[in-house]
Amino acid sequence: MADDEQHLSKRARVEEEKKEEEKETSKEAEENFDVNNDDDDDDGDEYRSNALLSHLAHLNVTHLKPRPSRAIKENHGQSFWAGIVVVLADHTFQRALHTLRDQGVLSAPVLRHGTFVGFVDMLFIVQHYLTLLHANSPPPGRTLQEHAAHLAAQGLFENAQLSDELERMSLAGAAHPIGQNHSLLFAAELLAGGDVHRASVVDHRGRVCSLVTESMLLAHIGKQRALLDRLPLAKVSVGELPPTRFLEPAPAVVHTISRNMCVHEALSVLSAKCISGAPVVDDRGYVVDALSIRDFRLIEPEHTATLDYLFESVLDFKKRARASLPSGSVPAAPITVLPDATLHSVIDLMNQHHVHRVYVIRSTEEPVPIRVISQGDVLRQLLRRS
Repeated sequence: MADDEQHLSKRARVEEEKKEEEKETSKEAEENFDVNNDDDDDDGDEYRSNALLSHLAHLNVTHLKPRPSRAIKENHGQSFWAGIVVVLADHTFQRALHTLRDQGVLSAPVLRHGTFVGFVDMLFIVQHYLTLLHANSPPPGRTLQEHAAHLAAQGLFENAQLSDELERMSLAGAAHPIGQNHSLLFAAELLAGGDVHRASVVDHRGRVCSLVTESMLLAHIGKQRALLDRLPLAKVSVGELPPTRFLEPAPAVVHTISRNMCVHEALSVLSAKCISGAPVVDDRGYVVDALSIRDFRLIEPEHTATLDYLFESVLDFKKRARASLPSGSVPAAPITVLPDATLHSVIDLMNQHHVHRVYVIRSTEEPVPIRVISQGDVLRQLLRRS
C-alpha cells in the first residue's frame, strides 16, 4: 500500500511539473509575440506572421476533434469508425445521402475493406444523379422532369453504387490521408493547395482515426485572438489582398447563378466551374442569395427517388431549405462584405455563420459580387505571408 501511495504521489508530482512546464511555454510564447512589436519593418511583420504558423506547427492534427456523430439509425445501416461517421464503398449513393443527411454532415470518408479510399459529399452525390440523368437523353416529346421520374421508377438512381465512382472520387482530390503525428501546419498547407477541402487522419495501420477540414482549422484559428490581433495581414482590407491561386480580383471570375435558374441548371454551373457554391444574382447582377453544398442537406428520401428538387427554382429551393433545416443552419441572407472589410472580420463571419465562402460586393447600393473569398483562400493568404 505504501509503495502504491508513493507511486501515486510521484505521478502527481510529474503531472504537476508537466502543467507548470506548459504554463511556462505558453508564457514564453506570449512574451515572444511582443518582440519587435514596435517595429514597422518587413522582418517584424514576418515574425508576427510566423507566430501563428509556429502555433499551428506545435499542435498535432488530433488536437482538432470532429463533431460527435449522432445516434445510429439502424434502418439506414449507418457505419461508424472511431466515432466518425463513414460510408462503405459498396453502399448506394442513396444510402450515402441518407447517412450524410441524418448525421447533419456534408461529407464522410469512404472505406473499402476497412481502408480509406476517398470522401463523398452532398454535391458529389447530387452531381452524380445529374450525370446519370443527362447520360440517358429523354425521347422526343418527354420533358427532362418526366424523363427523370421515368428513370427513377426504373431504379437507376436508387441502385447506383459508390464503388462505380471510386476513381473519380480519388481524382477529385479526396484521397489525401494525413498521418496522426503530423502538425496542424502540415494539414493547413495541404488544404491550402486548392484541390483538397478535407482530409482523413490515419493511424500507423492506415485506419481512419479522425478528420481535419478547412472549417475545423479556421474555427481553431479564429479562437487565437492574441495571434490574429498581432497579425498585420488580418487587418488588411479584403479589397487590398493580393490574388492567390483561386482568389482573383477581377469581377469577371466571379461565377454567378441566375435567380431564374432551376436547381439542375445551377448545379451544371457549379460542376462546370469546379466550385461548390456561388452567389445567386438578379437581372441587375445584384446578389440576392447564395447556393452551396450545405443546402442539399434538406433532401429527403422521397426526393432522391424522384429527383423533383432538381426542377425547383433556386430561390424556391433555398426557401424550403430555410424552412426545413434547423434554425440558423442556413443563413437568412447571403454573407457579404464591402471591400474595406478586414480579413479578420471575414474569418469571424465564416465561423459565426458556418459558411465556406464570403462574397465581396461593390457597395451597399450596388451589391454586385466582385470577389469571392473561400476558406481555402483565407488559409492561402495566412500561409503565403509567412
